[in-house]
Amino acid sequence: MSESIARKTMKRAGSFFFAMIVVLSILALAVCSKDKTTEPVEQTTDNELLYMELFNSSDADTIEVAITDSTEIALEITPGLADSAGFTLEGEYNYVLIPDSAIVDSTSISIQFDRLRFVRGNDSTLSALVFECAPDGQVFSESLIFDIYVGYFNNNTNSNAVKLYLFNPDSNRWRLESVKQKNNPPLRFKISHFSKYAISD
Repeated sequence: MSESIARKTMKRAGSFFFAMIVVLSILALAVCSKDKTTEPVEQTTDNELLYMELFNSSDADTIEVAITDSTEIALEITPGLADSAGFTLEGEYNYVLIPDSAIVDSTSISIQFDRLRFVRGNDSTLSALVFECAPDGQVFSESLIFDIYVGYFNNNTNSNAVKLYLFNPDSNRWRLESVKQKNNPPLRFKISHFSKYAISD
């Protein structure tokens, strides 16, 4: 009788330890998985993070980001006076339009445009347009308008959507702001404050 009780006790103890091992294994896997997904993001650059966001990737190690063309525009904005500026990237002309009621005080602005190409192995067709606006944080009472050439964006031939992203340095993430359609040119995006933006399909 005592031998039977001992066996049952040992069996229960074995089941308990087996259950504990399973639980601990699951917790260990969860911690490791979390580290694997967050660690590369914390170590990547803004443009590598953009690639990961645009192309649904969890790894930037296999990508190289090249700037194929750059230009900068600088403007003095006067209250009550509409203004515009054109810029050329890779032979294509684009515009920034500033409404007359965009600001209440005269201010100097500049916008740096970079045409990015993401090189993954032998594939260098993935691209985006990134523009960084200064002074950072400048707010406009009426949105600035960007008319962008449609032909830049041919990453996804199965989609007609082109997206505007905003970079948030606090969260170290890109956030989708708006979506336009390629078949409705020009691609007209509006921004109400200065920061770092990207456009891609």
